[in-house]
Amino acid sequence: MIMSTVANRIDHFSKIYEAAIRRKGGEAVLHSLSPRVLTARQLAELSDAKILAAMTKVINRVQFSWDVVEKKWPDFEEAFLGFDPEKLSR
Repeated sequence: MIMSTVANRIDHFSKIYEAAIRRKGGEAVLHSLSPRVLTARQLAELSDAKILAAMTKVINRVQFSWDVVEKKWPDFEEAFLGFDPEKLSR
């Protein structure tokens, strides 16, 4: 049963992936639009402020257009005290 569910999900993802390739004009273009994935070591080296800022940006991109978030990002940084968890906890 589990293998059947996994196979169905893989098949579903494959269809989405193929549609994205067609829509974006090829696999290379699609990959160029994808975010860079950090290694475990690179993630461990990030400060808490960087991680909090990234989480905030992603959450707000769900609610607003990416362009609006990018244009307003300096205001976010100021309002959230540079995303410094120690400052924010006060």
